Amino acid sequence: MLRTTELGTGPAVLLLHGLPSPPAELVRLGATLHGRRVLVPSMPGYAGAPPAPGRQDIASIECAILALLAERGVAEVDVVGTSMGAYRAIRLALSGRVVVRSLALLGAFAGLSAEERDAMRGLAGALRGGVDLSGVLAPRMLSKAAVTEPAFVSAVEEWLSLAPPEVLIEELEDLADAVSLPHRTAEDRETAAATHTQNVTRCGITAAPTSRCEPRDSLLPREVSRDAARDPHRATLRTWFPPIVDR
Repeated sequence: MLRTTELGTGPAVLLLHGLPSPPAELVRLGATLHGRRVLVPSMPGYAGAPPAPGRQDIASIECAILALLAERGVAEVDVVGTSMGAYRAIRLALSGRVVVRSLALLGAFAGLSAEERDAMRGLAGALRGGVDLSGVLAPRMLSKAAVTEPAFVSAVEEWLSLAPPEVLIEELEDLADAVSLPHRTAEDRETAAATHTQNVTRCGITAAPTSRCEPRDSLLPREVSRDAARDPHRATLRTWFPPIVDR
């Protein structure tokens, strides 16, 4: 089970951190979401949480998130995801295994280009080889404006110490092979179908609730605008995540 911080009462909202980014920042954000039941899981190995017993792949983490929601009695949920957490949020919404009312995605991606996949493998290889990655992560993670701010750069450089190298390596390598969403190619669709079957078996789920979050070209539900201009929490998001929100 994922180590999870729970705050408040009301309609549930799930906050998913990125790769690598600190769960504590989302806990701080969650504390401002009054009138909501906030769930902030730490991915295995992050911020002192125990590593996963097996390989830390995307499907296993998805199973763990579903198990968390079931254990907490959450049948419907809004999801906020940053970076890799946004990819996990999209997968969750498209899976049909839980009712996702809305998505709020920061620094989001639904798939990676071949060049980006190679970059993930390169980072994993550098970590495996003990290469000093100082100065590498910030330009990849921050906006052009934020990368000029020493405080933001310093904070991002510390993210590499949030989890053991072996955890980050597994996540990076798995991300490099991750299916693009929605499934753009025949190969993607075949991989997704096989993964879905495996997940139903591995997660022990037999019933599929209907999701209200209908994917569109932007992969955002109708009630969330592409630029979040009507989002009542935009000011809050900008306070905690200016490098991402202003991207």
